[in-house]
Amino acid sequence: MVDMSSLPATLINVAARKLVERGCWLVGDGFRGTPPTSDVPFWEEVTKLGQAALRVAQPQAQRLTLTSSKLGRACHEELEVLDVSEIRPGVLYLSDISSAGSRLGQAVLGIRGIVLVSSEAVAFDKTCHVIDGNAPLADQLPAAVSFSRRLGGAVLVCSQTGRGVGAMVCAAILAASDGVSAPVALAHVGQRRGLPLRVETDEEEELSAFCDAFLRMEFQLRLGRSSPRISPVSTPKLVGTKRPRHEVHSPLKKAAACPPAKKAAKANAPSAAARSDPVAEFDGWSLDHGVDMAWHGGRALEE
Repeated sequence: MVDMSSLPATLINVAARKLVERGCWLVGDGFRGTPPTSDVPFWEEVTKLGQAALRVAQPQAQRLTLTSSKLGRACHEELEVLDVSEIRPGVLYLSDISSAGSRLGQAVLGIRGIVLVSSEAVAFDKTCHVIDGNAPLADQLPAAVSFSRRLGGAVLVCSQTGRGVGAMVCAAILAASDGVSAPVALAHVGQRRGLPLRVETDEEEELSAFCDAFLRMEFQLRLGRSSPRISPVSTPKLVGTKRPRHEVHSPLKKAAACPPAKKAAKANAPSAAARSDPVAEFDGWSLDHGVDMAWHGGRALEE
């Protein structure tokens, strides 16, 4: 039996690219598994291409003794147990814990990083952010959303079942990217997951507090830009939020005398402080909720 976790990233990437070209897809909508091991020409091609890529990437490395039949069987056994839901195509995925350790599955989906709900520290080759399932959720949502935005590509949220805290984290990321309320985001996650979610009332309240604070902060930013003479609106202090910081300006000098008409015009002009964009900060991340669409599959693993 081939241990997929021990295979070089170069070989994993080659296998993922060929599987995507063959139509392999791992999400519930249109799921299509790997070609059977009886498809000898396909797996021989994958093995040869993988070995060639390894010789280029690691010329001094020892040649892998890997047969096409063993590689095909290993790929099939790893991918068939994954249970992944596509929340936003090419951007956001939700799964149970089995997907967290599947390098091949993540390469097929183009995953750039993982948000893992776990009470224990876990080390992965992939960039990972851990959510403590036993700690208050509200304290951790801003950092999880910030992590997903910095990836610049698809993020995979994994929890024990993909129906509890993982679904809440997914809803927070979705609400921040799409600018929707907590109930709308959570309903969309539940619909895409295709299974009843197991969420606690206090977790829903924490999610609502986070989403409300985010939307309020974003509205403040947009209002300040579209109508510069309206001062920013202060928001209540919530866990995971920061109040806008206002720059300290030096006292204005007394203006020289001028005709009444010019005085009136100047009085209506916005001040320098009002003309500048209000400083908006939400735990250090930008409030622009546009997202970059990652291409589906074949995303190279970090060497």
